Amino acid sequence: MRYRPVISLAFVLILAMTTAVPLDAAPTFAAPGFGQQWNGGEALAPNFWGPIATARDGQNEPYKEGSLGFSESGPTNPGQGMRLVQYFDKARMELSHPAQGLVTNGLLARELILGRVQTGDDTFEVRSPAAIPIAGDLDNVGPTYAAINGSSLMAPTASTETMQASLSLSANGTVGTYAGPYLNDPYAVISHPEATTHHNVPKAFCDFRARVGLASIGYAISEPFWSSVKVGGQQKDVLIQAYERRVLTYTPSNPDAYKIEFGNIGQHYYRWRYNTP
Repeated sequence: MRYRPVISLAFVLILAMTTAVPLDAAPTFAAPGFGQQWNGGEALAPNFWGPIATARDGQNEPYKEGSLGFSESGPTNPGQGMRLVQYFDKARMELSHPAQGLVTNGLLARELILGRVQTGDDTFEVRSPAAIPIAGDLDNVGPTYAAINGSSLMAPTASTETMQASLSLSANGTVGTYAGPYLNDPYAVISHPEATTHHNVPKAFCDFRARVGLASIGYAISEPFWSSVKVGGQQKDVLIQAYERRVLTYTPSNPDAYKIEFGNIGQHYYRWRYNTP
C-alpha cells in the first residue's frame, strides 16, 4: 500500500492564516509546518494532537524516499533516506521533503496492529504486533493492538447499517457479544458502512470524522467493539474502533465534550518502535 499524505500544504497555509497558536503552546515544534498543522487540528477538536508540552523533540527517521536529513536548525547531512518527524500524544507528524513543505501523518494504527514499520512508500520492517493496550490508563491490561490483529475484527464485514454495534473484545483478546448497559445507545448504531475497507462505522465516529476530516483519521480497519477498560482509575464500557491513522473511543458515561476521544497512539507507537516510553 502506498503512503497516503494527510493534509496538503495549501490546507496547512489556510489554517495558518485563519487561526493562531494558543498563548500556552511552547515554541518547540520541529518545523514551522508542524506548528501550523497542530494549531489547525486543535481548532477542530480539543486535544486533537495532545499538548505540545508533552511532545517529543523532532528527530530523523529512516525513510527510503526522504529527500534529506533535517533538524530544527535546517538540513543536515544532505542525501536520500531520512526525514524529520515529531511525536505527539495522539499522532506523528512527518516532513519527508523539506523543499516541498508537505506535512504528512503516519498510518500508526495500521503499523501497530499489523506489526509493519513503514520505512518507505512501499517498504516495511516486519515486527511483532504491539502488545500495548489500545485504550485506557497506562496500567490497563488490554485489549492490545496485537489482540485486534489476531481476531476476526480485522476481517472484511458485510454492512450492518441501522444495527447496534454489538461486538466485544475482552482484555485477553476474545471476541464476544456485548451485553452491557449501552445496547440501545443511539450513537452506537451503525450509520456508515465503509465501502473502501468493508467495515462498519457507528454514528458517534461517523459524525466526529465528518467534523474533523477523513484525512486526519483514515478509513476504518477494524469493526467497532465494546471493551471494559480502566480510565482514570475506573472501569468503563468503551466503544473502540481502529482506523488507519488513529484509534477512536466513545465513552457514553463521559461528559459530552469527552465522549469521543483519540487514543494515545503517538505514545503507544513510540513505545513500540523504540522500546521506551
